[in-house]
Amino acid sequence: MTSFPDSEQVEAGSIRAILNFDGLHVLEVGCGDGRLLRHYADHAGWAVGVDPDPDEVALARADLPRAHFALARAEALPFPDSSFDVAVFAWSL
Repeated sequence: MTSFPDSEQVEAGSIRAILNFDGLHVLEVGCGDGRLLRHYADHAGWAVGVDPDPDEVALARADLPRAHFALARAEALPFPDSSFDVAVFAWSL
């Protein structure tokens, strides 16, 4: 039987391979239920996820108490410019 890698693990590993999140202020746009954010939220100095779907944000909040979440669309983020060191935008199109 052929085994395939978990796409969530592959994506999170690829992101971590190019960026060290330690102490950074990280924004994930289109975070959904937080399944990628959970891979780096504990390393970030401040981790924030935004998504326009209140049900998805509720799931993320329940699963990731250390992270912060906001209901928002990518076109209208509720943060001042330069609030974050890095923004992640994956699986949102």
